[in-house]
Amino acid sequence: MTDTHPPDPPSPFVEEWALSLSRQIPEPRRALDVAMGRGRHALVLAAAGFRVFGVDVNLGAVHEGLHRASRLGYSVRGWCADLTVAPPPAQRFELIVTTRYLQRDLCASLADALVQVAFFCTRHSLKPSARADSDQPPRPIC
Repeated sequence: MTDTHPPDPPSPFVEEWALSLSRQIPEPRRALDVAMGRGRHALVLAAAGFRVFGVDVNLGAVHEGLHRASRLGYSVRGWCADLTVAPPPAQRFELIVTTRYLQRDLCASLADALVQVAFFCTRHSLKPSARADSDQPPRPIC
């Protein structure tokens, strides 16, 4: 199987935080990549030493992401789901990562999916709509 799309580059924000947090989070270091797409961040998390789980509504993208991970020697588990219908398991992850995806009604179930001492990293544009044409980069939250 060959990749059907060129890989998107990972977010430098996720690369930086994945490496930093991998040193701070104790085993088993489970990470959930929400809206994983073709796995650009799942690969970064796996390379940083996390046990990676990814979820997306696009089955083809999940398959492609898992294939990429396998080809690089990483074990990434993925599933296709709509988290508004099938939320992630409770108290299962030490890290949840999401970028370019914000669905506020998922915040409670994502928070429930974190163990007691955990991190939720997200990167979204926080620009007011009136300034959407601004050259200011999005401000990350972690």
